[in-house]
Amino acid sequence: MNCIQPKAPMTPATKGVYCSECGTQLYWTSRESWAVNLDDELARDIWDIRRLGCELPPGNTLYKLNFTHIFQPWLQTATKTFIKLSLSTLSASTARCRLTSLTKFSRFLKAHHPEITPEQISRTTLIDYFAYLASSGLQTSTRTHLIVDLRTFLDLCSQNKWLPVDTYLIRREDCPKPKTIIPRYIPDYVLQQLKTHLAPHHAHDASTNGVRHADL
Repeated sequence: MNCIQPKAPMTPATKGVYCSECGTQLYWTSRESWAVNLDDELARDIWDIRRLGCELPPGNTLYKLNFTHIFQPWLQTATKTFIKLSLSTLSASTARCRLTSLTKFSRFLKAHHPEITPEQISRTTLIDYFAYLASSGLQTSTRTHLIVDLRTFLDLCSQNKWLPVDTYLIRREDCPKPKTIIPRYIPDYVLQQLKTHLAPHHAHDASTNGVRHADL
């Protein structure tokens, strides 16, 4: 049986509407219904990526990008440009992760370098940030993602003149090395105890099997 269409056009406000026949949730996905001024949208501090033409899977409600937690105006402006580029070349989830990485860096600057300007970002600043991440209890993989995203951002800022920062501030060796899992071997004396304990059982099994074969 076909689903009954809603009587009124669907809008963002109709989120959570269900078909009266089959119970399927209906989603509003029409881009043409958005009357968007792109410049006005990008000037906001909270973006709705659906209004920027990004496709999201049905049911995905993570469509907001929040720049209000980037406290430095110069960093927020450059981050918006960076995320705008990311949305045009990569997935929305990747852009969101990059925004999270820069939000983390902004919080570090606010706490430890509150008066810093982009010209003052140096290797010393970043080494302080790496130590801050190392002491935060984050997983090695998470720290690596944060550092790689920041490196990409700073490199693009330098290349595209978004910020007056030096080139190659972050290097490959700055990423934390994954922990090497060292196998734990059983000590020789424990192995000897195991052999001593298991020897009578092996002898019993061998004799039992021999009797059975003889009986056959």
